Amino acid sequence: GKKEDETYEYLRKEIYEFASEKLIVKTPVTWVLFRKVLQVLVRQSKKNVVTLEYACAVGAACKINPEDVPIALMFYHELGVVLFYPHIEGLRDKVILSPKW
Repeated sequence: GKKEDETYEYLRKEIYEFASEKLIVKTPVTWVLFRKVLQVLVRQSKKNVVTLEYACAVGAACKINPEDVPIALMFYHELGVVLFYPHIEGLRDKVILSPKW
């Protein structure tokens, strides 16, 4: 067959390297467990909104320091997994576990 243009080969290699090095987010195992537990709670309790205090209790059960729970929630907020708005009055103590997009 016909040889592929070297530009495509180079581009494919660059995209692969970028994706494998830059797009991987290192997440603490405790945060992954925290997210999984929250997902199970949504399925079992049919509760979509919990208090920050409740999320902190779940975080503590997952061995996350209480001061790190809001950081984990913001991390998952940025990924679109949960909604957490600590800067908005009336929402700062609420966590939406399963956003409907």
